Amino acid sequence: KRDETGNVLLTREPTEGFEKTPALLFQAHQDMVCEKTPDSNHNFSRDPIPLEIEPGKVKAYNTSLGADNGLGMALAMAVLIDDMPAGSGRLEALFTVDEEAGFTGVRNLKPDFFTAKHMINLDSEEVGVIIVSSAGGGGTTYTIKFRPKSQDSREAIRITLDGLQGGHSGVDIHLPRYNANKLLAKGLLKLHSELTIRLINFEGGTRSNVIPRNAYADVLVPSGKTDNAIEFIEEWARGIDKTNERGLLIKAKPIDTHLAAPIHETEKMLKLVSEIPFGPKSWSKDYPDLVQTSNNNGIVRTENNTFIIQVSSRTSDVKDGYDNQRILNELGKEYRVDTEQRDGSAGWKADSDSKLLNLMEKSYS
Repeated sequence: KRDETGNVLLTREPTEGFEKTPALLFQAHQDMVCEKTPDSNHNFSRDPIPLEIEPGKVKAYNTSLGADNGLGMALAMAVLIDDMPAGSGRLEALFTVDEEAGFTGVRNLKPDFFTAKHMINLDSEEVGVIIVSSAGGGGTTYTIKFRPKSQDSREAIRITLDGLQGGHSGVDIHLPRYNANKLLAKGLLKLHSELTIRLINFEGGTRSNVIPRNAYADVLVPSGKTDNAIEFIEEWARGIDKTNERGLLIKAKPIDTHLAAPIHETEKMLKLVSEIPFGPKSWSKDYPDLVQTSNNNGIVRTENNTFIIQVSSRTSDVKDGYDNQRILNELGKEYRVDTEQRDGSAGWKADSDSKLLNLMEKSYS
């Protein structure tokens, strides 16, 4: 059956003699993160995912695959159609909508849509690994308005940063990867300290929950300094540690001049983006390798004479999550920019006393 939000529930009635066995719910989500490479013309609303099938692997060509969480849905349906000669109680599979963007499926879910009191969530990454904690989400948006000023006989260049690994901010945030927005902002600040620049625009990232793999910025440089600026960027690029980002490519080229933000707003924007915390803020005390709270500066864009910066935050600890939001809010106050914060879904900490977890451990030990 399907509810008005689009959530779907599949059921398998209990085997004879197992009617009093507690029902068990398997949960996964239907939507996916729609990411593609800059040169891909794939239309996610119309085109099927272009697959590359190798021995033991299924991959997507120049797009995200959708295994998050198509794999979870497939596992749930496989259980529901299994012969199960030993028998089972009532089994339910709940497939929710809009997990990646706003959890509207879960938020609008009514308690009587399913019957089970025990649930196994199948939004995981590795077969044989049990997730014992979940990070809730929240967000912070900074906006910096500016009045564009004339070129003042300046010249313009475009700096493009591409080829980073990127990744999902809930899965890959602990890995040694660069954030394209943060890295480009730091490079522009170095250029600004050498040659006073003014930002025409800054564009980076596609979704707040995706670690941005590319970004570009158009800037004004002093007249006659285009070659110097390009040489400076090339030298800066050569000095970046590419041990974990071998695909990193940074280019600079002359472009036509345009109106640009004043120096003050340029500095404010670049400093803010470079100082926004990226990566893990804290780690779980119960499970040392588990990220507890993290941040990802997923989107920077220029729109209607406004710099817009979007940060996605995750946490499994409510108190630490509030502290993280406080830090991000104070950063906005420090730079005197408009700051808007939203509460996301609630996370949950690991519970080593969980009866279901103990049963799973006993079954697989």
